[in-house]
Amino acid sequence: MGKEGSLDTRRRGSDWLQQALRISDELSLFSGGSQPPAVPAVFRERCETAAAAALGIARLGREKSRVGFVPLPLSEYLQELAKSARVELDPLLAASGIRLEDDALGPTQALAYFCRRLGLSLREALLHLGLGLSERLGAPPVPVVMARQDGASGGRDALAAYEVALRGTLSEIGAAGELQTLEAELRSVYGESSHGE
Repeated sequence: MGKEGSLDTRRRGSDWLQQALRISDELSLFSGGSQPPAVPAVFRERCETAAAAALGIARLGREKSRVGFVPLPLSEYLQELAKSARVELDPLLAASGIRLEDDALGPTQALAYFCRRLGLSLREALLHLGLGLSERLGAPPVPVVMARQDGASGGRDALAAYEVALRGTLSEIGAAGELQTLEAELRSVYGESSHGE
């Protein structure tokens, strides 16, 4: 999902704003006054916050498209994208219903929607969240597990190599079920079955 996905995200983000402006214009024509009706300060503030969030998410999505996948826990990956895109991350997370819980981002459903809006594939989102889970549970670092594997990636599919290593490292500590639960939650948001992507 390259530029086309990013463009779709921006279009969807601005559609509601265009509709609100059109309704406001129509209302001012209907009222017959030369002055547009006063917009409540609360509504104006909400519109400005939503517009800033939509713009920030679009910038993060564009940066994600430029950078691609980097094997980091989601919180670190998002911080790096935000620095590079010069976007304030905390307000975007808050506007998306995401909060920091015990050194982890949550809830999973809000994270999945956020990842999807940024253009992360299900596999990328699962890897980022799985790397964070692995780190929090004290599992062996995924790069160490990958080093133990004899040429598992073969230079072909880096995501597949990270998936195998992540599953292996969580299996070592008996936490494979937690990754499966996380994957099921992500799939429900992404609307995908476990039989393909």
